[in-house]
Amino acid sequence: MIEYDDVEWDFRVRRFAQMRDAAPDWDAHKKSWSEDRQAGREEFEKIQSAFVTSSDASQFRWDMDSWSKRHTSSGFGGPNGQMLLNQLVNDAPDHSADLLQRLLPAPETDTEAAARFEELIQHITELRQAGSSAAVGRVPFFLSWWWWMNDPDKWPPFFNSATRDLEALGFTDPNAGHWERYADFRRHVRRFGPWEDVEPVLAM
Repeated sequence: MIEYDDVEWDFRVRRFAQMRDAAPDWDAHKKSWSEDRQAGREEFEKIQSAFVTSSDASQFRWDMDSWSKRHTSSGFGGPNGQMLLNQLVNDAPDHSADLLQRLLPAPETDTEAAARFEELIQHITELRQAGSSAAVGRVPFFLSWWWWMNDPDKWPPFFNSATRDLEALGFTDPNAGHWERYADFRRHVRRFGPWEDVEPVLAM
């Protein structure tokens, strides 16, 4: 992973500030998303808790599908989120509950996070060899989304809209490995500010 000196970081932070200042209705977007996400948090936590207790992966995916359709600002309802969850459960029903219960809680360290990336990538690779259409490229969003929901200050979600902007600026490398791409994205977000402030700018 490339290391940047203080001069380069200062330039990148100032460039982000220019984007933030030029973003239309920035506060309105932030307020709208925050309210919708807060409204769905209690139900989300109940769904997670029920899954931990029951280990019923099929019910878990159905509950999450219903939840994500009603709380669209969560960003989970697309192919990188709900679709991948469906594929993991449907294509490996005997192993999905254990896998998800181990991988979805927020990790304590970057080393642990990187290991979970590799485990899920390997699992999906094996599923694909057996005919699954699950895609390895969805791993960074999928894992980081769950970690963000459980530890929002530490793990920003790898939304496509945000990563495209950083790649277009030349700030991140789209050809890097999956964990390396996410780790570099996360470094930039943490330099720019809290995710709730950064997201509306990169999503414009």
